[in-house]
Amino acid sequence: MKKTVVIHLGSYKTGTSSIQNWLYNNRQQLHSKSIEFPLEGLLLTEPDVGIRHHKLVYGEQWQKNCLSLAQYIRNTEFTTYVLSEEAWSRPTTKPKLDFLVAALRSNDIKVAGVIYLKNYYKFIRSYYREFCLRRGNEKDFRSFYDAYKMGLFNYYRVASSLNSVLKNNVSFLNVDSLNDVTVDFVNRIGIKLNGTLRERYNKGIGPAEAEIFRLVNSKDINTDFSEATRRVETVFGKSIEKLNESFIEDTSFIPKFERSYKKKLMKELGWTFEEVDNLFTIDDTASDKLDASSISKKIHRV
Repeated sequence: MKKTVVIHLGSYKTGTSSIQNWLYNNRQQLHSKSIEFPLEGLLLTEPDVGIRHHKLVYGEQWQKNCLSLAQYIRNTEFTTYVLSEEAWSRPTTKPKLDFLVAALRSNDIKVAGVIYLKNYYKFIRSYYREFCLRRGNEKDFRSFYDAYKMGLFNYYRVASSLNSVLKNNVSFLNVDSLNDVTVDFVNRIGIKLNGTLRERYNKGIGPAEAEIFRLVNSKDINTDFSEATRRVETVFGKSIEKLNESFIEDTSFIPKFERSYKKKLMKELGWTFEEVDNLFTIDDTASDKLDASSISKKIHRV
């Protein structure tokens, strides 16, 4: 019996949590179409950031979990199996994705990947904010960027790494061109959905909120987020909603991507040059906003 394993590879902040939770919450509907979202390797304790196959990447048992999953797929009779974990988009996890794909691949099992990308500058900002909110990030935006610029923040390295593991059997998709990423992904695996879905997970926070979380994480403001927010609102005389509209992370220090880099990326993604070029469009409205790092500078002067 021929089987297909579709690996949803992320990337981060492209609607992955909504995709993952839809798949988990609709397993019976998937089963009716001979599609399985396996329980093996799932992390169930963080539904707000997605019920995902985290244990196939992290933890002492990740290799054992991968082998157990491969055995489960061989012993069951679904035609399509869907796995989802955005950590596989990190070039540093390439050996682990290699291990999983090697365990799965056989004459009867085809393995393919799907990954959604978004505008580069929107991506690094949203990823930074996520780490301030959920992962205790203490680094300022520039230092954070420097930590990831050779890995996850290098779209060419991400794409070439995935193509290497999956033998160029990866669909690279632009989430910015879609009305609803969950609908798009579910349609791709064979379940017909129309329109847009109302339920959203892990919507993220604004730039001012991220800076406040960072200050709290680093103990620059020795209080909790709520009290720190009230303090910032008082200093600036604006609500947090207005502050989010007034500030943004400054990306002007990031070198412009050369045409040669974009052409290499074009080959990896299978996109036109114009489509790749649009990934690196700089938000014109950002020039009208203040650098979010100035929040901490002003707070420290008060």
